[in-house]
Amino acid sequence: MNENKFFSQNFIVLQLQLLLLLIIFSGFLLQFIDFGIFLLIEIIIAAYFWFLLLKPIKNKFNEQFKYFLLFFGIIFVLVELSWVIQKTIPASNENQLNALFALLFIMVVFAVFYRIVFGRKPLNARIVMSEKNSAVIETDFDIFSFTKAGKYIVEAGKAYPAGKDVKVLLKTAFFKSKPWKIKE
Repeated sequence: MNENKFFSQNFIVLQLQLLLLLIIFSGFLLQFIDFGIFLLIEIIIAAYFWFLLLKPIKNKFNEQFKYFLLFFGIIFVLVELSWVIQKTIPASNENQLNALFALLFIMVVFAVFYRIVFGRKPLNARIVMSEKNSAVIETDFDIFSFTKAGKYIVEAGKAYPAGKDVKVLLKTAFFKSKPWKIKE
């Protein structure tokens, strides 16, 4: 993976996630700054978010792009709703907090639903080096299994030649998967 570090796969996905969090937290600025300034901040953040999604993500994840667009697009809309809720429901009203918790719940349900519908158990990987019982594999970021790009040591039933493409089984936790064993 000889890539420009600024636009490496993990870094792009991390930026998207951080921008979503920034949008959520910027909603709290509504109480302290003029709405026009807030909208300008939101437009800048949203423009950069969509630039990352439509340019580098599309270039690096060409085959998976529509799944990235679906996942991050829907999450983006839900996150933007957070400040709409904060703007339309008075801050002194406990309904605002209830609405934000409901929105958070919807986001979690969507992420779980997405993982159930589009998730995959075997991960595509390439052998870096291998011995009889273990191998070092390299993977790209995988939106289907929520596995980040990198090198992993996994179990192997035999030695594999370097450069061979293999399927790898995953150990999964709630929103995280880790390569575990080469599928024989």
